[in-house]
Amino acid sequence: RSMVGAVAQPSARDEQSGPQPVSGRIAQAALVFTLGTGYIVVSSGLIAYNKFLIHRERFPFAVALVFLHACFCSCFAFVLYILKPSLFPSLTDEERKVPVDRQLVLKGALPIAIFFSGQ
Repeated sequence: RSMVGAVAQPSARDEQSGPQPVSGRIAQAALVFTLGTGYIVVSSGLIAYNKFLIHRERFPFAVALVFLHACFCSCFAFVLYILKPSLFPSLTDEERKVPVDRQLVLKGALPIAIFFSGQ
């Protein structure tokens, strides 16, 4: 099952609740769009600030900065996963679980990583 198929297929829980009204779907789409845009803006701002910060006179430790950032994000995500697993339905919900395999990494994560590295 690919990542796209996992997102497009409704779960049994969705089918039981019945069809969602158009206004509810628009509101949900607007929320997803707003949160996605906010995430991209904040992430781009962090990248721009890191580029500004990494200068010999300001902070010459680029590798340490990136390593600390990656460690903090990983630890924070792990803490969230432990405290509230429902925030990670593709990892915890058996009906919506997406296998993390080579195809997901190559078709899902790698293109995003390439685009972010090109900034």
